[in-house]
This record gives sequence, structure tokens and C-alpha cells, in this order.
Amino acid sequence: GDEESGGVSGGAGGHSDQSTSEDSSLTDSDRTLIGDVQDECVSDGDNQLASPSDEEPNPLPAPEEENWDEHSNQPPPKQFTYFKASPDSAELKKTLKLCIQVDKRMTMESLKSCLEPYVGVPASCFKLYRSGGAGDYETPRTRQCDSLSSLKSEDNLIVRLGRQLTGDEHRIKVYQLVLDSTQPIKYLCEWIIAKGVTIGQTKKEIIDDLNKKHMNLEYNKCRLRKKNWKNVGRVYLDWQVWVDDIMVYSNSDVFLQELAEPDTVKSTSQLSLFVRHWHPATLTLDPFQEVILDTYAVDEFKQTLSEISDIPVENIDFAKPTGFFPCEMSVLKIHTELDWNPKVTSLDGWPVQINDDGGVILYKDSREELKTLTQEERSELLTKESARAGAASTVNTYSPRKERPLKIYLERRPVCVGEADVD
Repeated sequence: GDEESGGVSGGAGGHSDQSTSEDSSLTDSDRTLIGDVQDECVSDGDNQLASPSDEEPNPLPAPEEENWDEHSNQPPPKQFTYFKASPDSAELKKTLKLCIQVDKRMTMESLKSCLEPYVGVPASCFKLYRSGGAGDYETPRTRQCDSLSSLKSEDNLIVRLGRQLTGDEHRIKVYQLVLDSTQPIKYLCEWIIAKGVTIGQTKKEIIDDLNKKHMNLEYNKCRLRKKNWKNVGRVYLDWQVWVDDIMVYSNSDVFLQELAEPDTVKSTSQLSLFVRHWHPATLTLDPFQEVILDTYAVDEFKQTLSEISDIPVENIDFAKPTGFFPCEMSVLKIHTELDWNPKVTSLDGWPVQINDDGGVILYKDSREELKTLTQEERSELLTKESARAGAASTVNTYSPRKERPLKIYLERRPVCVGEADVD
């Protein structure tokens, strides 16, 4: 129908170029009752005829800003709803495409209810996406009480199977954290978390699901922790509760980390850090080790390093490398370009500035001398560094995001007679 007359035509289940129209001489009240009975879907309570004396329903206020991921607990307002669908005969049978006419005052929830017979599943088991005119972007419609007033004729709606999130649910991505790997961050799956559910329950459900996919994970030797883009963040404790203790945002992804021993982090006041032993005499780094601290004090940190390395406390130097986890850098620069043994008493002081779990620290024995390289050894080391950097650059960082088509148009400029070669 015409956009200004209260009707919207669109393709449900894909793109559709076909549209239908109504007699422009009909009023809005008449238009809600047009169509074959078997092809219409009229909401309960709106089956009676509207007379001129009937009061017009209050128009819905225009939304200040569209937010498809925000849920509304307000019940849908009472309104006239008209729905008529006809198959797009020009389309192949591989994809069902419908040309629909709807009342723009209809809610998204009512539209999904009308589409149930065509989709074949309940409305709670599929989602609607609004697609651009050329199909180059898709926006999920998740607010059930939104009207269709923002749509216009010939807009496309795409139906995708999948459970609709409730107001207290959030969808996150789960990544596996694998230390000492050329690919330390591996995508695992998407997961739905709900307000009021504990971290322990979520962890158990994720582990059970992954073990069904031929992984072998133990509950007591796994932990969930925050993912700060490309860095490792705060350790989540089993007793913590989503939303109440841990806020959830649109990018609240998590790491699943497998441990060699049962987790020793039991309090939010503890600090979990990753450390590596640097050997200047051999220009090598040991694998990652995790240390758990009760405070940010440098003295406690050095004492812990002394216990795991057998280096006297007074001979321990440490430095914080730059970059994202795992903070890789050339072994030719570690000894000379890092700020070793900074004059700080707390790890959250400048220039260390570690304020959360997941920080990376290098340490060494101050008595150990730096190896002197020959030109041949330096060239060989540079070759190994280049090969390692090349392998790291080919790491698969795939994340399941929506792909967008790229269209390239060729502009054909007309040639003027004066510019052309004339024989």
C-alpha cells in the first residue's frame, strides 16, 4: 500500500520487487477490512467495523532513536492490524518470498504472529531482519512492541530461524585462550546468558556442550574470564552472577581458559598475571606461567617470582612489554628497549600500570649477561624472527560476523566528437 495511507508492502523471507496497492479512495478504516478472509490476519478485538463516530486510536509516538537490541516490557497498544500475503510467483521455489500488505500501526509481535503459518515455526523461534534496498545490510528487529511506522513500501524483511532473546538475556561469543600457541585466541561458539544466572552454571553448560563436540574439559580446571578486545581480562568467579555482579554489554565476550590444576583464584581482590622468564645469555623466553597475587605490592610480586625461578629477590628485574596479548616482540629488542626494574612500589603505578587481571610481565636475573652475537648468528636469528612473524600474520582470526557484498560500478563517460580521433 501507499506509505502515507497506513500500509506497507515488503518481502518476508528475502528481497521482493513485487508490490501491491490499494484503492486510494478508501479510508483507513475501510482499508483495514479489505482482502479475502482466508488471506487476512486481523488481531483479536479488532473485528468490528469502525464508524465515523468511533474515536481514532492515539498514534504511536515517533521513537527518538532506533535501538533494535533494546527490549521493551510495555504491552502492545490496541490497534487496527491488517495483513495480507501473496507468494511472489517470479521467485524460484528454493526460497519462499512473500509480498505482504500490512497496516503500519501493527506491532512487530503481531506481524510475526501473522507470519507463523508461512514460516512453519512459532514466532518465538524466528527473528526478523530489516534489509536495505540493495540488501547490503541487515538490522535485527527485536523490540516486539515497535510499530511498522519506520518501514516504507518495498522494504525487505528477512526471516531467520533462531530463538528470540528475552529482556533479561544477552548473546555473547566464547573464545578459547591457549597460552604459548601461535593462535592463542580461538573462537568457539556463541552463547546466551541470562540475568541472575551464576558464572559457574554458565561455565558448566558451555563445557557440557563443548565436550559433546569431542573436547575433553574438566569443570574444576576451567575458568571464564573477560575478553578485552585482543587482551585477557578479569577472572570471573563461579559464585558471581551475571548483571548483578558482572555487567553485560553488547561486546561482552568471554575467554574459556583451561588450567593445568584446579583454579586458585577465589576472591575478586586477587590479581592474576602472566609472566615469562627472559634469558639474556641465550636470547630465549620460557613459556607463560601464571602467578596469583593478593596485593599489587612489588615486593610481594618479586617474592613470588623468586619462588618459581629460584632467583634471589634482590636479583630479580622485571619489565612490562608493549602491545596486545601475548605481547610478542623481537628477542633482539627485549633486553635493550624495555624499561627494566622500574622504580615503583605498586604494580598499578606508572610506567607499569597494571590495574586488572591478564597483564603480561617479563622478568630476568640481573646477574646474567647479554649474549654477544656474531654477524652470522644475528642474520640467522633475524631469519627465524621473520619466519615467526610471518606465521603469526597468517593466524586465522575468524569471527562470525555478517559479510557485506561490495558492488563496483563502471562509469561510462560519453566521448565528445572533439575529443575523438576523426579520420
